[in-house]
Amino acid sequence: TFGINLDTVNPVGTLLRNLNALSSDYTAGYQTNGNTFLRYLAPDLSFTNETTVLDTAITEGYNQYMTTPLEFSVSGTNYVATTSSDGTRLNFTQPETFSIGKPSTLNVIASTGPLDTGSTSDANIQNAMKFIDAALNRGIFGNTAIWSTPTSYYPSTVEFNEYSNCLHNAFIDSACYGFSYDDVPGNGVLSVPAIGTCTSMTLVLSKELDIL
Repeated sequence: TFGINLDTVNPVGTLLRNLNALSSDYTAGYQTNGNTFLRYLAPDLSFTNETTVLDTAITEGYNQYMTTPLEFSVSGTNYVATTSSDGTRLNFTQPETFSIGKPSTLNVIASTGPLDTGSTSDANIQNAMKFIDAALNRGIFGNTAIWSTPTSYYPSTVEFNEYSNCLHNAFIDSACYGFSYDDVPGNGVLSVPAIGTCTSMTLVLSKELDIL
């Protein structure tokens, strides 16, 4: 079984209601034509550069690694970094020397700026960008011990990507993408079946357009 949970009410309508109950930054993505729902934009399309919903978590995380090194592993390769004294860069000493600047909220949501893997061809730097971006979206950047523990993602005590969390709550076994690197470290998008094992599909049609 894969897809949106089929509860007793219209599943798409339920998801849209839940998205529209998020904080105002996220609900800016709700698009209508008069009273008719058109689409719901992902935050990277509806947020502005002034969006600050993840700023506290980003700053606290970068500040934490001034005194305690950031250490994690990607496929057996160890990464070690400390934050610069002005709090603006993570300076890596392993597996090689490089730096990743402090991202803005929009950078984290859209995987851009210091977290844009297209800005380098170095696989080590790309992996560091992906893992940092995933941890910040999930609200777990300050605790590397749970970076690979999906049940610990989106804790209530830390800012996180509300849009992504809402999508995961709607999909069976959380199997969906809420942001660019939601498959990092390999188990963020869960229980996706192999095509060869799928023997049937249930299609649910709904006439519900005005969902609010």
